[in-house]
Order: sequence, then C-alpha cells, then structure tokens
Amino acid sequence: LVENLGRTNMPVADEVEAFRKLTEEDGFSPEQIGDRFGISHTTVRRRVKLAKVSGKIMEEFRAGHVTLDQMEALAVADDHAEQEAAFYGLPEWNRDGRQIRAQLTAEKIRGDNRLVRFVGLDAYTNAGGSVTKDLFSEGTELYLDSKPLVMKLVFERLAAAAQGVEAEGWKWTEYFASERECGQHLPTIPSFKREHTEAENAEVAGIMAFIEANEPGYDAGEMSENDQEAYDAKIARMDEIDADCIGFDRELVAFAGARLFLNHDGEIVVRRGLLKMEEQHELAARERAKAAEQREADALLRGEVFTPEPPTPPGETQEIEEGAVLSAAVIEDLTKYRTAALACELAERPDVALATLVHAMALPLVYGNGRGYGLTPAVVIRPTPAPINVSTADEDNLSAFKAFEEIGAHWLAILPENAAQLWTWCFAAEPEQLQKLLAYLVASTTNAVAFRHEAASFGANRLAHAEKLAEAVNLDMGKWWRPGREFFKRVPKSIAAQAVTEAGCDPRTSAAILKGTKAEAVDIAERALEGRGWLPAHLRSRPAPETVHEGEDVSCEAPYLTEDAGENDPAGEFADDGHDEVGALASVYGPDEE
Repeated sequence: LVENLGRTNMPVADEVEAFRKLTEEDGFSPEQIGDRFGISHTTVRRRVKLAKVSGKIMEEFRAGHVTLDQMEALAVADDHAEQEAAFYGLPEWNRDGRQIRAQLTAEKIRGDNRLVRFVGLDAYTNAGGSVTKDLFSEGTELYLDSKPLVMKLVFERLAAAAQGVEAEGWKWTEYFASERECGQHLPTIPSFKREHTEAENAEVAGIMAFIEANEPGYDAGEMSENDQEAYDAKIARMDEIDADCIGFDRELVAFAGARLFLNHDGEIVVRRGLLKMEEQHELAARERAKAAEQREADALLRGEVFTPEPPTPPGETQEIEEGAVLSAAVIEDLTKYRTAALACELAERPDVALATLVHAMALPLVYGNGRGYGLTPAVVIRPTPAPINVSTADEDNLSAFKAFEEIGAHWLAILPENAAQLWTWCFAAEPEQLQKLLAYLVASTTNAVAFRHEAASFGANRLAHAEKLAEAVNLDMGKWWRPGREFFKRVPKSIAAQAVTEAGCDPRTSAAILKGTKAEAVDIAERALEGRGWLPAHLRSRPAPETVHEGEDVSCEAPYLTEDAGENDPAGEFADDGHDEVGALASVYGPDEE
C-alpha cells in the first residue's frame, strides 16, 4: 500500500530515457508501450519525440533549468545543432516555447497555409518534400520543411492554369502567389452578360428550390456537416453558372490580358479583360480611327468634303454641377483609409516617428501654459489606439488595414508574451530595433480622421498636423486606395462626373455619367477611373496637378462607355445603405442623387 500510495512520479527526463530504450533498444512500438503501461499512445509518442532533443539541453532539463514547454518546442526540429542554436541564440528572458517554436519553423510553411492548400500535401511529398509534425500542438500541426519546393509547385500549377486562360484568346496572362503582388489595378474592356440557356434555367430553378427549402435550417445551424457541404456546393454552382454568362467582345479580347492569383483560401482567382497602358492607347487610337472613318463615310454619303475635327478639350461639352460635396459620413470613412495608410508609412520611418513623438510630447509639456492652447497633434501619446477598423472598409480598399495588421503581428511575435518581461526586453534590445518598435507604436496612435460629429474647429489643428506628417513620410494614397464601386454608390453623380474630368477622361464620359441613371453612373465611373490614380480631395496630400496638358494623350475614351453599363435599381444595391444621413445632413451637405 505504501509503495503504491506514498510514491513520487518518475521525473519526465527519466521517463523519456526509459521510453527511448524501449523503442530503440528493445524494438517496442509506442502502441505496445502504451498498452503495457496503461498510458495513452499520444503521450508515449510525445515522450519518444522528446528523446530527440539535444543531450546538452536534456541535461539542463533534468537539472530543472529548462521547462517542459521549452522542450516540447525544441522537439519540432530533430537536428541537435538547430535546437541548440535556437535555444541559446535567444536571450534567457525570452526563451518561452512560442519564441523557440517560431525560431525553428521560420523557414518552414505551416500545413494549413493557403499555398499548401493550393498545392496539396500529397503533391508536395510526391515531389520529395519532407514534413515535420509538431506532436505537442493542438491538432498535431504539420510543417513543410522546404519552402522553395512549395513555391516551385505553386508557380508550376499557376503557369499551367495561365496557359488554359491564355488559350481563350487573351493577348497576355500573368500569375502571382497573392493579390498584393499583382501591383496596380488595371482597367478592363467592356463585358456583357448573356441570358441563361434552357438547361441553365432548369438547373438554376432546381438550385433555387433547394436553397429555399433548406435556408432556414442552414441559417439556424441545424444542418449536419454533410448537408452544409451540399448547401454550400449549390451556392458555388450558382456562382459558376453566373460567371459562365459573362462574356467579352471578341475583337477586344485580342488587346487585353488576364491575371491569376491565389486568394486567402488558396483558390485561383482569374481577372480577365485587363488593359495595360500601351493597350489603353491602342484601343483609344482604334476607336478614334473608327469614329473618323464613320464621319468620313457619312460625309461622302451626303456629298460633302470630310474635314477631321480636332479633339474637344475636356470639360467644354458638359457643364458639371457646381457645389457638389461629399457627405460627412463619406469624408469620415475616406480619412480612415488615409489614417491606416499613414500609420503603415510611419511604421517604416523611425526618424519621422521620433520627431513626431517629440512634437506630441512637447506641445503639452513645453507649451501647456497657454502658448499652445487649442493645438492638438495628429499623434496622441496617451496612448490611444488609432481609430482604424477594417470592418468599416470596403472590399476594394483593405490593403492599408491588412498591412498594418501584419506589422502588428510581426511585433507580437517578437515581444515577450509576459508583460512583466517587457522592461528587461527593452533594455536588452538593440537601439535600431527599439527605433523600429517606436515607429510602430507611434504609428498605432495616429489619428487623421475627420469625424462627422466633431466640430470642424476642434479637429482642425490635428488634421493640419496630420497633413505635415503625410508630407514627411511622402504619403501616396494612390498606393493604398482606389475609387471603386462602393465609393461611387455613396456620392452624387456630379462628384463622379467631376472625378472623371479631373482624371483627364474623354468629356463624353462625364456627360454619360450625368445623363444616365445612378447605377449607370457607378459602372461608368468605376470603369473609366480604373488604374488612373484619381483621388478625392480628402485623400490628396498636395494640390492636384492639372488634369490634361496640351498635347497629352487621353486614353480613357468611348470604348469604356458600354450600352449595358447598369440598370435603374433604386431599391437594390444602389439604394441608400445608411451611411449618408439623408434626413439629418441633406440640408448641409446636399442629398445623394438617384
């Protein structure tokens, strides 16, 4: 009884050694050991894995100088030199399991990464790639050891997919591992949507009946996993049918290209009908030539002598409504994009961050005796997190928010997990690393938002300082924001017409915007400004340059003004979405146009 009740458990280090001998010397499997001693198979496998940790570190573990959490993290790698370099290369106060694991897997790719989902684990292993299993993580995580092999397989599959797309007749194709690598957005040639065939109509009717019958259970979460997969498959099939109905003018396909990239789920996204600058010029010249030929033919039919007409200077054929302004809600959201972009740029400029920090602290401490009354800096050192929330952004303009999140995640992985260790970390860190961290922390407090409910005089100084900050970091909002569908749905048509005029588009573009419905105006404006870098006044750091100079080529012309640009949809996607306070603010800012 004493031997069984009054005993001390075997130290983990001894247990690891015993299991090692049973497997390596006596030939027992983890299952046999677990069954013999009444221990779970997983526990045995983990103990056997710990036996692969460097003997030098194992001795420290036996002496109590290394924790079990650290040992489990070190077991991610089998190479003793790697383990020792990771362990002893980290400062003593920052050797927790999370930091060690991050160090050992820095050159590997996690098994749940989107690139791995795209390539497939089987394809990777069949190509000779090795895999590391982390037996001590929840769900037993996998790491693919060869990142170069993964990228090779990714681009091989993308290249094969690009060949299939190019066979559709496009002038060129490009492929990228992510959308961020694609570079600037490009305008597209006009597309059209054909009617469903009889077979498609029948299939769509069946899908709609299925969705209508099962939607309540799906929304309530009462479906089984198999039923949910079947429901999602029906939705995906509807999207496929709709995508198959989108077509392009075959004559224009030869001028345009397509881009392929992987989304966050590791799926290929294809964007067709894209026009680079040279192709925009080619199409514009082609359209001008066709128009001139038609005018000449019409003149000959009338028995007249044809005289080519000089191009009409932009802005002379259509008078744009004066006094059109953006609503306070739109301005607030635009300046949130600018704040996020400003934070990203500032996080990469320790020199500007240091000057900004000194400025923000000197205002209240040196000028707080009345000489600086009313001055509010753009960076508030309280500290208060920057008012940048990705949930308020539209899908076209997430890049600044996502980029700043990635910067934050980078520092989260570097800083100690325990706040009590931060003081020691700060004094042990290199000055350059501290400066970079300072830049991120200062950037995290940036506030360049023009809040709709804030008195103009209250925020004026803060916004003026934000402007100086933007100049200091050479902020280019053209890298971070583009005028997309969501923006034009929220502004009057006169704003859209003014935008295309400022961007140097053909005057017929602004005329078409003012003449058409709101839906047509949104389609035309979005298409015309794609890739042209136009920014609303609230996103510009400096006064906008002249729109079109004498002799400048105007590439945004009639080919982008399609007849089926949109439909009148007052109760659909172009209805008021609640962002513009039509009732409360109409008297001040003017109502949105239908």
